[in-house]
Formats: sequence, C-alpha cells, structure tokens
Amino acid sequence: MKKAQIHAMMDAAVDGDYIWEGVKESPVREAYRNKMEFSFGDEFKDGPLSLGLHKKGSTYDVLTAGDCQLVHEDMDKILLCVLNYFKERNVSYYKKMQHVGYLRHLLLRRGDTTGEILVNLVTTTQEEYDLTPLVEELLALELEGKIVGILHILNYSLSIKNSCLITLHDIGQRIIQYMKDYDANFRILEEPLMKVGVGVAFSKNDKRDLCEKLDKTLKEMRKDGTSKKIIGKYLSDPEKYLEVDDFAY
Repeated sequence: MKKAQIHAMMDAAVDGDYIWEGVKESPVREAYRNKMEFSFGDEFKDGPLSLGLHKKGSTYDVLTAGDCQLVHEDMDKILLCVLNYFKERNVSYYKKMQHVGYLRHLLLRRGDTTGEILVNLVTTTQEEYDLTPLVEELLALELEGKIVGILHILNYSLSIKNSCLITLHDIGQRIIQYMKDYDANFRILEEPLMKVGVGVAFSKNDKRDLCEKLDKTLKEMRKDGTSKKIIGKYLSDPEKYLEVDDFAY
C-alpha cells in the first residue's frame, strides 16, 4: 500500500520520465521510536485503568501497551510500572467529556546512543498524591538505559498552555557534563546582561491560594538554602544568580 502511495505522489510531483527504484526497507523494524506519548484511560466503559494507545477508530478506548513493539523495552517496563502504581491506588484518569479525573498522559523519551531516559507524567490538579514512591520504583527498575529525569506537568485547564512543571527527579550538572563529553567550552559571564523575573500564571477563579502557596514556598527555599543548592548543581557561584530583588527592564 505504501509503495503505491509513494509512487502516485512521485507521478504527480515529477514532470517527465524518471527511474523508479522502489521503496528501500528500513534496517530497523522494531523499537525505532525514541519518543512516545501514552494516554491513560480504560479499554471499555468503566473498565480498569489502562495506559497506552487508543483503539483504532476510537478516541476514548485505550489499550495498554505494555509490550509495544514500536519502542525500546525500557519504555515498556516504565509504562507498566507507572500503570501498576496508579492501579494499586485506584487513581482516576481524566475524562475529556466530563472534565474530571487526574491522570492524563505519560511521555517517554530515550536517547538511542546514550540510553538516557526522560519520564514525564501529565496530570490535572483535581487530586493530590505523593509521587515520591513512584519515583523510587522507577529508579529501582532494571533497565538497559538510565532514567536521568522524572518530570510532572500539572495541566489544570482544557489547554496544555495552562500548566506548570515540577521536577520530581533530576540528575544535575547537565551543562558541566555536556562540556566534558563534547570538549565544549562555554563562557559564563561574570555580570548578567539583564535581570529578569519569572512570572507564573494562575487562574482568576482559583480558590486554593496557589499563588500565595508558591510565593511562600519560594521564599522558604531562598531562606533555607534550597534554591542555592539547586542552582549550585548546574553553575558555580550560585549566590549571584539569586540577586533578583531589583529587576532591569
């Protein structure tokens, strides 16, 4: 079928005669995708929680892809670990029509050459869970590659634009390691070209005092040295990067 489609496209695009050499088969037939987005749902109405891909022709039913042939087996192990974790705790998935539920998507990315894996969990903010045990279970998995980051995106709207990011686990010093691996030499300026503030948007209708809670948490992190410690993983002399009391515009 694909051969006929490509041939028809060539016929329409090329003026005159041309040599058709056929379609060259890919040397890799399995586990060729290094990035995948899986959806939470159920295989049938009110069925048990599933995590994977939508059934053909369906925008609701989701088939668990624990043995997906499109991705590396590391991703299959991670998918099943995440699914079982939330299954055991009877956590709900987000229902698009009713706009209720917690779990949305699981995004996985794995470097073909490095084996480094990024795990990204997308949820709503309608429920709250301590995800520390999940992080521990993921890091304990026997994988061929290595998990280098676990992220949690909070999508609290119908649009992904209204979201914020929480880093649940990150192996730091990425810039420093990059410089070592690729013999790169970046120059970090002693004086910043400008100072900018970071703004976080919250819904006007939010009644959970998220803005006040975030502001309080950031102040506590600044006071107890947590912010300095985090910045110190990536850059030397982190103190100067905390000088944000006066902004230049």
